[in-house]
Amino acid sequence: MAILQLRPATPFVLRVGYNDHKSVLDVLRGKETDGARVPVDVLVMEAHWAQRHRELVKEAAVGRQLVLDCRVDLWTLDGASALPPGRTNAYTIDEIHRDAKDIVRDVLAVQDHAVWTIAPACHVDDVSGPAWNTTLRLLDETIDQSGSLPWAKIVGTPAALATRESADRIRDELLARAVEHLVLTIGPIQSDRDGENVLHVVRALSAAGLRIHLTHQGAFGLAALAVGAQSFDGGLLGRVESFDYEQQRQRLSGNNVARAPKPRGYAAPLLSSIPKDILVKLFQLKAVRAAFECDGPCCHTRIDGAALHPVTHFVVRRNAQVRQVLDVPLEMRLGQVQTLYDQTETIYTAIRGVRRGDRNALEGTELEALSRQVAPVIAARRQLRKVVESARWAAS
Repeated sequence: MAILQLRPATPFVLRVGYNDHKSVLDVLRGKETDGARVPVDVLVMEAHWAQRHRELVKEAAVGRQLVLDCRVDLWTLDGASALPPGRTNAYTIDEIHRDAKDIVRDVLAVQDHAVWTIAPACHVDDVSGPAWNTTLRLLDETIDQSGSLPWAKIVGTPAALATRESADRIRDELLARAVEHLVLTIGPIQSDRDGENVLHVVRALSAAGLRIHLTHQGAFGLAALAVGAQSFDGGLLGRVESFDYEQQRQRLSGNNVARAPKPRGYAAPLLSSIPKDILVKLFQLKAVRAAFECDGPCCHTRIDGAALHPVTHFVVRRNAQVRQVLDVPLEMRLGQVQTLYDQTETIYTAIRGVRRGDRNALEGTELEALSRQVAPVIAARRQLRKVVESARWAAS
């Protein structure tokens, strides 16, 4: 199976969530921009949702934008929607290892019209354990059956993957197979230590010549670009921006019911998706209003798109921010990312500072909600700075 080459060497990638197919299809067709093309280079969707997203799959495949992510890493969870049709009970790692040839055959058939051929993988919590060995078995089988070099995929926790020893192991195993591309799904990133070490592993693997795509990321993905990643993906308006295997296990067992989020819009200067009612109030703050103005096709009055056309506005602005980083030489990316992070810090500080002097200022509860959305950006800024200042991995 031949691997089609992407048009841009460094793409803007959007991950499509379970209920996002209609919104993304409207974006691709320019429904809210008078037919103007909205810039999305690659669309990633989980393969088991492809039937639900049939129209979007067809459109993306024709436009050579489609990547299908076969979530074999979720097969070890009872009741996971990624399980093959007709099966609800989880696979064991031994079963996946035993059936690797058939699993890979089915995965390659699903990915026939995708722009990336990605080897399936297991969730790894120990690079010396059976899940790691089975991941390598699936990669070897994918190389054999495809007749070419696919993207390797590695999924796991920061504790398992984001260490110096694990980085060396990953590098050696992939380079021994002449694999050059890696899809890395790692999470949850719950602390500065986790964030710093994920950036260290991305930098180490990129320095070894591997082209890294980091999945399920928001503003942290910009930091990954600064240290050498090729690309990252996240979902619309703050969705699908984290990966937590254990949380999915709890949700499937019925112990963790997610609440539907309030309608959101993208606050581009804050690199955050926030509740619309708070966003509209920010537009009225004289101290920061200018920062929210947008001259893209999503905003007819330079500031209305975030509230009226939130999905299109998100794609237009997030793409512009990602391209601001990717379209400069690698050695200049750090400065571009720091500029974006510093802007967030400046605007957020200004918002907090006008509470006493502006009647349109946010109430205390609104400010707390905004703080929760901006916190990951501030953390990513802090983690990137620490990694730039020191080559030492964060202590366990």
